[in-house]
Amino acid sequence: MLTVETLAKSFTMHILGGQRIAGCRDVSFAVGRGEFWALAGPSGAGKSTVLKCLYRTYLPDAGRVWYDSDEFGRVDLVSAPERTIIAIRRRELGYVSQFLQVIPRVPALEVVMEPLRLSDAQQTYDIDATIEGGGVAGQAGTFRRIGDRDLRH
Repeated sequence: MLTVETLAKSFTMHILGGQRIAGCRDVSFAVGRGEFWALAGPSGAGKSTVLKCLYRTYLPDAGRVWYDSDEFGRVDLVSAPERTIIAIRRRELGYVSQFLQVIPRVPALEVVMEPLRLSDAQQTYDIDATIEGGGVAGQAGTFRRIGDRDLRH
């Protein structure tokens, strides 16, 4: 479903005379349909950079991010046209920032599913049925972890 190959992203620090710092380097992994993964590491290790590259908020310097889209087939999210990225974001792929400000006492699943409710997607989603039917709860505790390594090295 998602394959990341040698992903790299750096940033130019103009305030430091144009010095380039690595956000992530040589990140590779594959996530199959129905799998849950955790991206773990210390603060500043590059976790958010990787996620923003997957969502294409950041354009990576190198590597490929292959996504098996229901609508477009196998797509490289690094090189796909903007319209394709927008369509995939509307219907298939979501990202919730760690700095998201949400209304208290709203379940996390509702926050994550909100873009689907606002989209023009044809499907309807029953949150309770998804949880009780094993779509989420049935997978709880079963996830893989992308090691605790610093993703910048």
